[in-house]
Amino acid sequence: MHTSPYKPFLWLAVLVLSVSLACGLRSGDPSPTPAPPPTDAPTPTDTPIQPTEAPTQTPLPTSTPVPTDPPPTPTAGLQLDPTDTQAVSTESTEPEAYYVEEFEDSLENYSYFVFTGVDRGSDMVFTQDGALSFNIADEETWVYVTYDPWVYGDVRIGLSAENRGVNSQRVSLVCRLSDDGWFEFNIGGDGLWEVWVYDDFADNFFLIGNGGSTDINLGKDTNIYVAECIGNELTLYINSVLVRTLTIPNDYRFLDEGEVGFAVSSFEAIPVVLDIGWFGIEAP
Repeated sequence: MHTSPYKPFLWLAVLVLSVSLACGLRSGDPSPTPAPPPTDAPTPTDTPIQPTEAPTQTPLPTSTPVPTDPPPTPTAGLQLDPTDTQAVSTESTEPEAYYVEEFEDSLENYSYFVFTGVDRGSDMVFTQDGALSFNIADEETWVYVTYDPWVYGDVRIGLSAENRGVNSQRVSLVCRLSDDGWFEFNIGGDGLWEVWVYDDFADNFFLIGNGGSTDINLGKDTNIYVAECIGNELTLYINSVLVRTLTIPNDYRFLDEGEVGFAVSSFEAIPVVLDIGWFGIEAP
């Protein structure tokens, strides 16, 4: 797996200077101490929208071979010094907890599931030219990609998304995904955003907050989305601009840890053609 812990997060230097008070960033021990990896990757089993079949996580298809060299390990947490490009090699093949995935090599630590809609496998999600490409040819299809080796409590995640298809689509960031549910930040090509929680016990989605943002680049353009799940707060940034910090309702605070990931979805307009250029995970 080719990783570049610093280059894609140059935007964070600006983000730290501009919104450090709102974001509540703090520096600490530069070595991340993630929760131990789960013995079994969590898999949502029920859906509020009748799917064609129960979603199951599937290894992502890839057109590139598994790398023989171990991935680099950052010398410090990404948020502590985003301008530092120094990295050291490691003999360990253990998947990293905090890093940036640029989708140039193997995706053996990632899997996907289709929550509702049609699963077309490698024709729908595939690596291409240093990006994870989505080509969703069916309406009302939601495709989730998860990073499986680790579970996280407090975490910051982000990605870059380049739209190459219709403007009616959603890009989502997901945190604390487990068998009990997850939190989901949805950003639409129509300039709207939403924050949802999926409660598996209730077998339904519940809206926590929503609104519009003029900071979303509409049309065939690239956007950077960042989400924080810290304590009982959920925070969304769009292109380095703080959008909103929301308090998790008491009824959903049992979702305190889980996997992280992202999703791309279609509505009535198709095809949805979108590239995820990178996906990053940081300690807050």
